[in-house]
Amino acid sequence: ITESTDTIIALDGADNAKIENLNLQRSRGTGLEIKNSNGVQILDCKVEYMGRYGIFADNVTNTMIDGCEVSNISKGGIYVNYKNYHDPDLILQNNSIQNCNVYNIGTENFIAGAVYLGGTGNKISHNTVHNTPHMAIWFDGNDNTVEYNEIYNAVKYCDDAGVIYSNAGMCGYGNTVQYNYIHDWPSLNPYVSEL
Repeated sequence: ITESTDTIIALDGADNAKIENLNLQRSRGTGLEIKNSNGVQILDCKVEYMGRYGIFADNVTNTMIDGCEVSNISKGGIYVNYKNYHDPDLILQNNSIQNCNVYNIGTENFIAGAVYLGGTGNKISHNTVHNTPHMAIWFDGNDNTVEYNEIYNAVKYCDDAGVIYSNAGMCGYGNTVQYNYIHDWPSLNPYVSEL
């Protein structure tokens, strides 16, 4: 257990790096942070009991997060291109979050989303997202795909959100949301917001 709010593992400017089979736990900071990188693979990692984010990637392309378990996170679970989602040039980023189990997110920040992906040409697929007080999956940008995810027990403490949520506007065309299995949703306001 660390009292530091620093990130446990940080990559900046990485190219074709692979992080595999790590167990990161119990920090007041973020488990794994990637910035300004291309071709990073995060495979079969377990990230739990973090004070900020589980996995946070910003300004990344061709990055894959696959088979990870992210749980018991105070803020957001997996966030990819959160700060740089607005892409006026519509350059394909090809990031993916897939086959992950994300749960018990937002334990101290009840408006944090469990999984977030921003930009152009990205995919969120085959994940299980559950036990989150706010949005299970949140995405921004163009030509993104959200499919084959199982979501349950989400949006537990907020009625002004959707289980799958995307912002409307000029930066939100060509997105596909299909074949997601949503069940046991305790929200009093059953809507998929802004899609």
